[in-house]
Amino acid sequence: MFSRIRPSADGTLGYVFDRDSNTKTALSQAIMNLLDGDLLVDSSINFNGAQAVMLNFPGDFNIDRVGIKPNATGTFDIYTSDNSTDGIDGDWVKVVDAAAYAAGAYAEYPIVSDNTNIRWIRCFHAAGNTAFYAFHVFGEYSTPKGEFWNAAGTEKLDTVKLPLETPTASNAVDFTANMQFKLKNPDVVEHTYVLEVVAVKYNGDALVTDNYLVKDGAGDPASSISVTVAAGAFSANVLHVVPNIAHEDNPGDGYHDFFLQGTVTA
Repeated sequence: MFSRIRPSADGTLGYVFDRDSNTKTALSQAIMNLLDGDLLVDSSINFNGAQAVMLNFPGDFNIDRVGIKPNATGTFDIYTSDNSTDGIDGDWVKVVDAAAYAAGAYAEYPIVSDNTNIRWIRCFHAAGNTAFYAFHVFGEYSTPKGEFWNAAGTEKLDTVKLPLETPTASNAVDFTANMQFKLKNPDVVEHTYVLEVVAVKYNGDALVTDNYLVKDGAGDPASSISVTVAAGAFSANVLHVVPNIAHEDNPGDGYHDFFLQGTVTA
């Protein structure tokens, strides 16, 4: 089962790579948030024909596919590397060749070879200037530090459809329901995690950050919680995401996309 990861928040580094000069330039956090955000924004980052969006993952990564939303029609190539030390040296393998994309349309593209234990990925478009509204990555780390499971601890959650959302968030909706889950530590040592609900929109979503809370068992909901889990075990309690919102606080019908973000602190 492959999840959509969140490169803007998991320690992944982003760059613009220029093949003419064989150099890279770091992407700002704002641009990483944009590429990793929702599909409704009209902001984008522009790449010329010699440039690629390039990501450096913080650990060995098994990539399944990428999702791209461009502003123009054309083709692109994707390369991966499992041994580059800086995004410039090392061996690079073309894993997607001349894939077609359409202006303004989001599409996902499978990567079926040279896709395990990679550390770097580059995406070039064929020629001219092309802007990306989104660049999403699906897969899993070879040695994950944490996993979300159902409340019974019997099935790993299908997070392929991240971000999570409240698709009928109108003023008439009853927001008393909550999402329940457990946190599993698949590592061989104990870890402490900080969990919080984070808005997907690259420019923020105050309704999410102000009103979506997490709680540990019967504890009080909070903007973030700290949970310690033994090696190979589940969280002691069922954890919850609570949309703690009054009807009048919601500005109207609309989607409020969010991630449940876990950060390993120990």
